[in-house]
Amino acid sequence: MAATGAAVIALAGCSGGGAGDEAEVGTTTAQLQTSTQAAQPSPGMDGTPLPEPTPVPGDDREAVELAVEKFTINWACYRTFAQQPQREWFDSWSGLATEEFVQQQRIAFTDSWSWAWNTETQAIGCQRRGDMQVAEVNESTSIARITVERHLYHADARADEGRVESKTYDVAVETDGRRVPLVLGAREADAKAPFPPRLSSLSP
Repeated sequence: MAATGAAVIALAGCSGGGAGDEAEVGTTTAQLQTSTQAAQPSPGMDGTPLPEPTPVPGDDREAVELAVEKFTINWACYRTFAQQPQREWFDSWSGLATEEFVQQQRIAFTDSWSWAWNTETQAIGCQRRGDMQVAEVNESTSIARITVERHLYHADARADEGRVESKTYDVAVETDGRRVPLVLGAREADAKAPFPPRLSSLSP
């Protein structure tokens, strides 16, 4: 369990398209809640050393990587021109996440993807790029940092007119007693930021 007084940061939100004439992406900002007791300084924020990542055992790491990759390549893409785009999006990844995270994403859906239909753009063809960083947060939770590339296409664009966009995400998964880890939080991350993030606990 997390130490008393530590911050609780919820990973949430899905980021959208880039610069140009596209609308700025609506994102769900990580929410910060604090204990009623005095908060302890966060490592790295006051000059103290950052914590070293706790390695995840081989078999467990493989399971985490597979779960995170399968989730992210679906969660980070959106087929705006599909017959039922919202339903298709949820169906593509909701079985890989906790019910709490799914419900949170239903609430945040418009903020996450309104840029796509407002600009008549779809994000498709997500693929993992590079190595994935994985660390254990606590006995039942691991977190991974994954980078994916996706293709952005405007409604009237030809197949060769799309552009490639790179996105990095931190994805937290529940591992305790599960053959297949379930995603309990995700957010866009700075690929150069310290890893693992300083999270005392994760919630959807």
